[in-house]
Amino acid sequence: MAQDIETIFASDKMLTIEPTWVERDGEALEILCPLEIDGTVVEGLYFRARARKRLPDEVVTLQLEYHPANERGGPLSRIEWRPLRSHNNKGRGPKAYQNKLIKGCHYHPFPLNLKHAPNELRQNGNLPIAIPLVDSPKKFDGLLGIVKEEFRITNIEWVEVPPWEPILV
Repeated sequence: MAQDIETIFASDKMLTIEPTWVERDGEALEILCPLEIDGTVVEGLYFRARARKRLPDEVVTLQLEYHPANERGGPLSRIEWRPLRSHNNKGRGPKAYQNKLIKGCHYHPFPLNLKHAPNELRQNGNLPIAIPLVDSPKKFDGLLGIVKEEFRITNIEWVEVPPWEPILV
């Protein structure tokens, strides 16, 4: 039976295994790691990280996902660190960000998406509401500190820096 997403999000979580970056399609790097709450692995609950192999310290996406058995699931919250594209809330969310183009680092917080776009979050796994990531970290380790606080993943330090291979010009 699927668990309540509000309870899941509010709970302290732990990575169940030491995550490893896996190369996908020659350019993408990815981690997909199951999570546990109170010592129990929650079926369908994952931490996902994505990076681009040739773009060190850029285009990193970190998200908390829940895919309950026999139900539609998806991301609960996402952080986009130094993305290539901007985000637009298309008139939704907090007034200050309703029609503002959000350039650079931004965060798709679970509480805001639950409040302003509950159907998209619950039915489509979509996170249409984002806010700027204030005090964007300079290094990947700093980004993990934000994930620890926002996603409540207590052992996030197990995640290593992606094995970037910058292009030498």
